Amino acid sequence: MEIINKILATVLAIAAFMPIAVSAQEANADLRSTIQNSVLADPRVANVPPAQLQELVDALFAQAQAQHMTSADILWRPQQAAAGSTFGNNQGAETTTCTSGWQGYLCNFNHIFGFEGNNYTIPVFLLVTTAFLIAVIWELIIHHRKKMAKMAAAATPAPASVPPSVQ
Repeated sequence: MEIINKILATVLAIAAFMPIAVSAQEANADLRSTIQNSVLADPRVANVPPAQLQELVDALFAQAQAQHMTSADILWRPQQAAAGSTFGNNQGAETTTCTSGWQGYLCNFNHIFGFEGNNYTIPVFLLVTTAFLIAVIWELIIHHRKKMAKMAAAATPAPASVPPSVQ
């Protein structure tokens, strides 16, 4: 009876881990085929002998496995910005054309912080909140100076006056 339980436990353990092993083998085959298709898509490999090509694919496959890459990692492409988006439309542009004047200042401000386009909401909001913060800090400094002046006036003794009878 004890031997049957051990055999049954072994069979159940193998059955439980079988899907994991099969999916890992499918992932490996998928990764290898993705690497091979990517290599074959390059026109420079047209003159490479098949044995050398297979060695190249094997080496790339070993490196991809060592880095825990999947075929999705190899096939991933960055998404393009939507047509109506004002941010990031000119990602590949080398220069930004900003006009002169206050709109040019806001355009350059946008460009410095990584935004592109003519949406001036962010720089205007940052400038307004910065001005508000400076005003609050200024009022705190004035309040502190008045408080310190009152404390200094209270700490200094009044000048001694000469009594009138001494004169």
